Amino acid sequence: MRMGYIGYAIRNSFRSLTAYRTFAVVSILSSAFGLMIQIAIWKALYNGQNILQAGTKQVSLADMIQYAVLSTFLSILINNNVAANIEQRITSGQVSIDFIRPVGFGVQITCAEAAGTIFQFLFSFLPMAVISQVLVGKSVLEIKNGGVLLIVTANSMLLYYLINYMIGLLSFWFLTVWPLRQILDGVIKLLSGAVIPLWFLPGGIYKAATVLPFRLIYYLPVSIGLGKADRSEILGGLLFQIGWIAAFALICMGLWKKGNGKLTVQGG
Repeated sequence: MRMGYIGYAIRNSFRSLTAYRTFAVVSILSSAFGLMIQIAIWKALYNGQNILQAGTKQVSLADMIQYAVLSTFLSILINNNVAANIEQRITSGQVSIDFIRPVGFGVQITCAEAAGTIFQFLFSFLPMAVISQVLVGKSVLEIKNGGVLLIVTANSMLLYYLINYMIGLLSFWFLTVWPLRQILDGVIKLLSGAVIPLWFLPGGIYKAATVLPFRLIYYLPVSIGLGKADRSEILGGLLFQIGWIAAFALICMGLWKKGNGKLTVQGG
């Protein structure tokens, strides 16, 4: 029965998303326009040069263009509405109804996000793959370390999911977590390598980025896809991903237990 419910929940969520085809078109255009801006900025920063020295790495303009493309692809796959979804359910009281459904709260959230990921892949990722080839040529598909990249990307998606799940669960204690979501988004854009590779970050910010988990979301998979990460960096990155995933999973479990108890005490 549970597997049947999970399949039904994913299909139902997917159908509701397909009703917003205009949003999908706007999303594609926004991603394409953003990619064009990034490429133009990097061309301007290189100022006619083909290679720049970034720390111990030599980074070509072609590498940076492909970095921007891979980062755009990754953002389409990784982005989710987990925090907003959890916040809406908790603040509206819908979470009380979620308790009586045949699967747990976490599974319900995961089903909704799985449908969102499938929708994004079909209606944003694949069209952007075609558009990117038009913008920068077939070189965009010359990805290295494909097998490892798939594993690291899956871990990146899970890590980002758990971070947002944690933020969403804070709705048990705060009226809204929207400001926290905005702060998190800004920090991740700066320290994850989503927009600027860590190669180009100044010393202090670079050190902070290497300590925090955000680089494991964008910088690590994109570096692997470009062939800019050696074997030790790949292995170390995988181990760090697993460690942070376990840590955030435990934090989410703790927050859910305390939040659930708080809701029960209040009569929810």
